[in-house]
Amino acid sequence: KLDNSITLNHAIKVYQGTQIRQNWPNPFEIDFLDIKESNDIATISCRIGDLIIPYAILDTGANDSLYTDNIP
Repeated sequence: KLDNSITLNHAIKVYQGTQIRQNWPNPFEIDFLDIKESNDIATISCRIGDLIIPYAILDTGANDSLYTDNIP
């Protein structure tokens, strides 16, 4: 009966160890944001009719506008 108790305790500890690794990330592996100096360029999402463009870059300081006819 003692061997079964040791085996059961070992199995419980192994199970708990795998649950912690699956559900909780290592806090030292979390990346931090690198906040850069502000400028006059903005990244936004756009929608033109049914077409959704997830990322578009706007340069408010540009002298010219760029248009394209062939948006994929």
